Amino acid sequence: MLVLGVVVVVGGAITAVVLVRRSSSDGPIGVGDHSGPRTLDHFVGLRPVGASHPAPCKGDDLPGKDTTGQALCFRLDSGMSLSAVQDLRVEPSPYGGGVLIQISLRPADAKRFADLTKKISAASPPGNQLAIVVRDEVVSAPVVQDPIAGGELEISGGFDADQATNLANKILT
Repeated sequence: MLVLGVVVVVGGAITAVVLVRRSSSDGPIGVGDHSGPRTLDHFVGLRPVGASHPAPCKGDDLPGKDTTGQALCFRLDSGMSLSAVQDLRVEPSPYGGGVLIQISLRPADAKRFADLTKKISAASPPGNQLAIVVRDEVVSAPVVQDPIAGGELEISGGFDADQATNLANKILT
């Protein structure tokens, strides 16, 4: 397993959100209810963060929260949208407690995601953050330190099972 994104700073708070690329030899830790190819009920946006500020949001800014639950507003740049995933699972985190969400992208999306994360990882803050947008809300905005190739990523941040399942459900439905 190769760790590619490690630290996120949102609104001055540091969290341990990690995006990683897993090799196929790592194997699944456990399969949750969300396993297998799935067409999403809505588009999921993956967009670079242009700026963020405390709420209230104005204009085209999208709402979200930092890791402490503080309301933030995000101004986002152009990115990509997902309409389906190859696999999405909620699994125990190998990083010490909690659970994570593992997402496998379709091959066409994997290439676009690699290109997008290459661009984001080379940017200065806050442009090095990848906003995950569901129904016009930023549900997570981790820092991307290196390009993520291979179409395999994980979202972790000390989530308990309910938090990870809720985020997975936001992504899927």
